[in-house]
Amino acid sequence: MLNTREQPVSKRVQVMGVDRTVYGYESDGFFGDIDSHIANNQGLITEICGLPSGSVFVDVGANIGGTTLLAAAAGARILAIEASPRNADLFELNMRANAVSAQLFRCAAGSAVGEVYFSEVAYGAGNHVEPSGALVVPVRTIDSIVAEAGIDRLDLLKIDVEGYESEVLRGARETLRTFRPTVVMEFNAYAISMHTNESPRLLAEMVLDIAGQFEVDSRGGMKVSDRGSLGTFMYQHMVHGCVNDLIWRPK
Repeated sequence: MLNTREQPVSKRVQVMGVDRTVYGYESDGFFGDIDSHIANNQGLITEICGLPSGSVFVDVGANIGGTTLLAAAAGARILAIEASPRNADLFELNMRANAVSAQLFRCAAGSAVGEVYFSEVAYGAGNHVEPSGALVVPVRTIDSIVAEAGIDRLDLLKIDVEGYESEVLRGARETLRTFRPTVVMEFNAYAISMHTNESPRLLAEMVLDIAGQFEVDSRGGMKVSDRGSLGTFMYQHMVHGCVNDLIWRPK
């Protein structure tokens, strides 16, 4: 159960060789393992390490800021999007504690401007959009956020929104077409099935249509380039019950 009266605590973690202070809640298992979560996302770390000078990074589902701290160590300009008010408060606290500049948008990213029901849970990385959610949060499109920020480039887009990824992509069409960033997106069939009415296979097909091909990071280690290899990926993903990162550049 979510303890709304709990006060944040801090811990020291290494981020790209830099000693950082990160705040979170002691009852949150995600925060308890935050150093591991930051260090072990190899596909995303590889992309962040390869960011050129003057790069722009958009962190969709920024959580309490672990990925943003990685991008800050690489010298990127950062736009962060976080729908959970609880996590957004921690994100701002963590940026202040580490003297990191990041432009935070307190909203969900979706296909159209509006509002959506949202659930905050004890495991902070599991907060998600759902019809029965106790909170109502604003929704903006990636296209509108990018336009407001006035950026003239986008090098890396990270999406981790617990099943709401297809809505994020629908609201980012112009951004993807204009800037063709590298995209690192979590693919979690369980979250997609539980929190939305969409098929995980349809999201994978959407990515294939946008990119022409994509790589499956970490527990997959394969390249998907057509409907045949997509079927193989889906079979492996469902059988092993894992969470994968899909990495691609829009065609």
